[in-house]
Amino acid sequence: ISAKTPQVISVVAADTDNGDSYWSNGDTLTITFDSDTDTPPVATETEISRIMTFDPPLGTSYAGQWVTSSVLVITVDDTSHPDRDANNVDNITFAFTENVLATGQVFTNPYLYGVPSNNPHCVGTQVCGWNASSGSVGICSADQLSCRARGTYVITSG
Repeated sequence: ISAKTPQVISVVAADTDNGDSYWSNGDTLTITFDSDTDTPPVATETEISRIMTFDPPLGTSYAGQWVTSSVLVITVDDTSHPDRDANNVDNITFAFTENVLATGQVFTNPYLYGVPSNNPHCVGTQVCGWNASSGSVGICSADQLSCRARGTYVITSG
């Protein structure tokens, strides 16, 4: 692996129309990385969920757009969801999905299948981009020569 893995430097929730003081339809989540990424597809909720998960969920409908190769903006179209308090964005976290091998097994253990690795997010087929056989998607460096981004982040109001 020769390229630097993109790191999240900020995650900010914003009310784009300043129409209210709580998480509502049309609000955005901006995720900024410290370097250019390979900008995997994020146009739909399904595409975003292949890359990252939210706890509790952002809502029932949202879409993303890469505004630059290092800035992803997710717009929430419908914040309603039975598993979250629609008025509270400060308790939402997101985490990158784990690497999924072509066999469908999630690779999180450094010694899974006898493969020694201190970087399980670097092991497997198509670590970067979309692995069609498993549905796994990783955000990597623009040249796709890095490990996939990983970690859990807290959303802050902006």
